[in-house]
Amino acid sequence: SVAFCYLQTSSPHPPARLEFPRWMLDDGVLEPVLDVVRAEVIAGGSGYPYAIETADAVSVISMQDRREFYAYFQEFVERQGMNFTFSTKAASKGRRR
Repeated sequence: SVAFCYLQTSSPHPPARLEFPRWMLDDGVLEPVLDVVRAEVIAGGSGYPYAIETADAVSVISMQDRREFYAYFQEFVERQGMNFTFSTKAASKGRRR
């Protein structure tokens, strides 16, 4: 199961979305990991941690994982009373994959 959070890494840019295994949240290790990420943002000065940038470049999310994630996200959004729609770009990418 995948969870996510948003982290403000630099003031001129929108928050970065960080995805991580749900067990990190359940086991109480997320905050210490986020502390390391915050430290990397400060030390690196680029506004984005090198380790996460590298992981993002080499990670692969299967279509099944992607569909499952968006199903959970859609359910969450709708429980909050909001509408969930895909952008035209996301819908187009989904059709091509």
